Amino acid sequence: MVKNILFAFTLAAALFMYACSSPKVSFSYLQPAAVNLPSNIQKIVVVDHSAMKDGTWNVIEGALTGEGIGQDVEGVLNLIAGIREIGAESNRYVIEKESMRYGQGKLLENIPNPMDMSLIKDIGNKHQADAVLAIDKFDSDFIVTNAKLKDKPNPDDTTKKIEQYKVTGVATIVAYIRVYEVATGNILDEIKHRNSFSWNATGNSVDDAVKKLMQKQLAVNQVAYQAGIAYGKRIAPAEVYVTRVLYKRPKNKHVAFDRGVRKAEVGDWYGASADFEEATKGADNKIKGKAAYNLAVCYEVLGKLEEAQAWAQDAYVKFGLSKGKEYQAILQQRIYDRDELIRQMERPAEDDSNYNNN
Repeated sequence: MVKNILFAFTLAAALFMYACSSPKVSFSYLQPAAVNLPSNIQKIVVVDHSAMKDGTWNVIEGALTGEGIGQDVEGVLNLIAGIREIGAESNRYVIEKESMRYGQGKLLENIPNPMDMSLIKDIGNKHQADAVLAIDKFDSDFIVTNAKLKDKPNPDDTTKKIEQYKVTGVATIVAYIRVYEVATGNILDEIKHRNSFSWNATGNSVDDAVKKLMQKQLAVNQVAYQAGIAYGKRIAPAEVYVTRVLYKRPKNKHVAFDRGVRKAEVGDWYGASADFEEATKGADNKIKGKAAYNLAVCYEVLGKLEEAQAWAQDAYVKFGLSKGKEYQAILQQRIYDRDELIRQMERPAEDDSNYNNN
């Protein structure tokens, strides 16, 4: 059943594009998570556990670092939103958010203390969750620097120059994230995650350029959200997009090859694969190699990865097409990823029995 879902996911996303040079097909598929959480983890509750032990420290930290009051709180919300978005792509987990904010953090601590077992149990039981994903620490900064640029000519007065300044704003977030198993309190995943991005703006003065720069809170929110996307891909299967290039019709006309390309252009991948296979039986090794390569692409779009790898290998080994070697390696990795994804998407045995009885 999982394999059928994965095949449908890939085929439904296939989009054919035809450029002047070579036809291309773009499609998406689910890539396995980098961290394989136990199969009994089916529901996760996400919680902001980054609050300071004494709320006055938030004001002190803001004064020391230039953060706005509530800047980190809003950043955490965007971090969580990114995590939940990736979690929804694969349905590997049900992911909920705890409304309360917790924490016993200290201003200068590098590694925050783990969540208390009693709190893990309380939050987990409240949501009937198998795991608690806690943002145990979160910090954000937005630094602005400026530089003088070369003056530009004044279009209204050629004897004068217009000063130019460039400002760069760099937003950085650091989040310490842990996943706790509710039943045992064990830490299933733990990472100090850092993400940053920069924006540039120019103006006739530093103040003018700063006004054009992205606002600090919006910058922090965006960087935090992207950090959430990245962490979501760490623990949950995520959709990735790829583009494959097919060989166009050869200069020396070949009926089956030409027909295969036309069928691929209209999404008839089964018909195209039959024509490309016929083209591999001719006398011209160059055409046979390109046909074998295109056939491999057809089978990949159809989700038949073993057949795709075999034809990519034939394109290189039998017919001497160098691109076939690289493509078969890509397909070999895809087969490994698919098998790992199937393992990650499997339900516990008791869940399967319950599902079948309904």
